[in-house]
Amino acid sequence: MNIEKFFTDDKYLPSFLSGYRLRQNQVEVAKLISRSMESYQNAIIEAPTGSGKTMAYLIPAIDSGRKVIISTKTKQLMNQIFIKDIPTVKKFLGQSSKITVLKGRKNYFCPNRFFRLVIPNTTFYPEAINWYENELKNGISEAPWGKLDNDVCNLMTADKFQCKSSKCPDVENCPFYYQKDIANVSDIIITNHFLISSDMSIKSEGSHYGIFNFTDHIIFDEAHSLPDIYAQYAGVEISLFSVTLFFRENKDVFTLGEIDKILASYFEINNKITESKVLYKKYSVNVNAFVDLCKSIVESKNNDDILDEFNRYFLSFNVFNDNSEGVRIIEKNEHRLLIKFIPLSASDSFSSNLKEMALSSVFISATISANGNFKYFLSETGLKEENTIFEALPSSFNFKKQAKL
Repeated sequence: MNIEKFFTDDKYLPSFLSGYRLRQNQVEVAKLISRSMESYQNAIIEAPTGSGKTMAYLIPAIDSGRKVIISTKTKQLMNQIFIKDIPTVKKFLGQSSKITVLKGRKNYFCPNRFFRLVIPNTTFYPEAINWYENELKNGISEAPWGKLDNDVCNLMTADKFQCKSSKCPDVENCPFYYQKDIANVSDIIITNHFLISSDMSIKSEGSHYGIFNFTDHIIFDEAHSLPDIYAQYAGVEISLFSVTLFFRENKDVFTLGEIDKILASYFEINNKITESKVLYKKYSVNVNAFVDLCKSIVESKNNDDILDEFNRYFLSFNVFNDNSEGVRIIEKNEHRLLIKFIPLSASDSFSSNLKEMALSSVFISATISANGNFKYFLSETGLKEENTIFEALPSSFNFKKQAKL
């Protein structure tokens, strides 16, 4: 495809983008990405701030007519791409591509938890009930984060432990799974590194409940942050505070005495930790005692639904405590405790799982090289030099003449 014309010919980008000025770097990035996609080669590209990277990958992605996932680090950039940049590109490309945004499940309303935890207590949550009644006629999708209290939003959303996926009786009406299905029949999916990394780790465990279908290409913007984000998902992360919420949310199953025991065990650990991050080993006995107490109380109930939900936490504890090489820490934020296992290297896992996601990928960032080459990024991702396009472009601007410090 002649990608350069979209940046130089007046009937394309110059006419549709106010104040547009030709930047050769932007053209070079687009040409590299186009070449990568046509040859199904991976590409690692460093393009300094101001190069116009977003348009440089959107144009070849949409023009290709192939299935492409675009992954960024932040929701802000996801929104900018979907609301501002893509409508501009579609105007001059004349494409009727179906484009969908997919965020993590905690961004979406969970009908199962809403009807189980909020509706029976309508007098306590009038704002949530009002939001539901007013939004229902428009079709509920995303949860009202920022509009309602976070504690209320937590009751009407589900994380990976709380979500029952295909076993949920409300899965047919679930906004997250509905949006997931729409995304997987779309031409372009806009998502983030966290959801991609989560999906890669789920599939590596042999799960049949992955989020993304196999695609032609993935474009990772802000790719420098990807190795650190993926490492968190290649390891284990469990909120001990969320485990206490599990018991408090199911007060119809557990007695007040049992809940008090759980909270006492939790705060025994919490009160001993005075720093924001500590090594896990020092507190492992206390944490294991907390987990064993939770397990014994859950198993005493003979309640399959409760046992199934708790087992999602318990299985993660087992993985956390195996002999895998890595760093195990406890993070404390006020009274919330989070235990994390981060493997020393997740590069082999990343590269092998990526092959199960797409035929080829583009990694682009303003800061992806180190010491003038890409060896560090290759070592962190497990990508091979062969069959990979590399390019570190110079800045489009003369900062010595055009900037003051």
